[in-house]
Amino acid sequence: MLRLPRKCPACVRHLTFAFMAAAAFGADGTVSVADCRFVANRDEFLGRQLRDRREIYERARKLSRSAVVAPLAADKIAQRNFIDQEIFGKLIKNGIPAAPLVSDAEFLRRIYLDLTGRIPDPAEIRAFLADTSDTRRDAAIDRLLDSPEFTDRWTMWMGDLLQNTSKLANAAINRNVQGRNAFYAYIRDAVSSDKPLREVAVDSITGKGNNYDPPSGPANFPMGASTSMGPLQDTYDTMLARTAATFLGMGHYDCLLCHNGRGHLTQLSYWGGQTTRYQAWQLAAFMAKTTEAKWHEIERTVHPREAAYP
Repeated sequence: MLRLPRKCPACVRHLTFAFMAAAAFGADGTVSVADCRFVANRDEFLGRQLRDRREIYERARKLSRSAVVAPLAADKIAQRNFIDQEIFGKLIKNGIPAAPLVSDAEFLRRIYLDLTGRIPDPAEIRAFLADTSDTRRDAAIDRLLDSPEFTDRWTMWMGDLLQNTSKLANAAINRNVQGRNAFYAYIRDAVSSDKPLREVAVDSITGKGNNYDPPSGPANFPMGASTSMGPLQDTYDTMLARTAATFLGMGHYDCLLCHNGRGHLTQLSYWGGQTTRYQAWQLAAFMAKTTEAKWHEIERTVHPREAAYP
């Protein structure tokens, strides 16, 4: 076991570099200040460290330069779908060159990361590079879209979008683990069955039923809007703010529901700066049928599975 003397703080700060060089150990296996090459010749030690860093920098710079590929005329790239037509059409119109197509190895890495959140293993890379068919890229995409890894990755993404957690910081009623799991089951089924995002939005906004039951999983989205320490109208407002932020990408309604946007949002959002509090209230009115009830508040005559949550 090596022990550094407490009298040498420099040895502690430069522990990694000091022991990369061979040290002369004493008979008892300890290291003294005299054995420390940093203390013995500070300038030589730091000079060697600086040279190593410069060498690493130069190698990285040469590698980055060698990786630079000349741009390609946008009209030389085949347009295979409406997305290509939109992007390359504008590039051609404005005379802007396009980046060249990536190699097969680069493509495989990118498509794995995009669709499954992980990189391909060596066997998958070798098999793909050995495939000489013209449809190998399309086949790889289709295979990954049908994989359980794709479902896992995008279920996690949609769970983040819908803020599916068991506890909500500002909610009056928490989903709890059972509600979170029911919502997770719905989200996973939506991803695996290719349910359109529009239907997910409608299901989530209009969700109803016992939020612990998997068939009523979307009811957990309105629960995130339950607002404490205020009248029921606050829940309508929060429901609008969550819905707009989640599905429309409009994150200023929580501000507009309190005051006009003019003077508050002018520097942040051109739209928000022109929107009034009354207009935000008009949209919040669409959420006025949102109702929530805890288990003990449901009337005995109504079965829990039939109680509307909203």
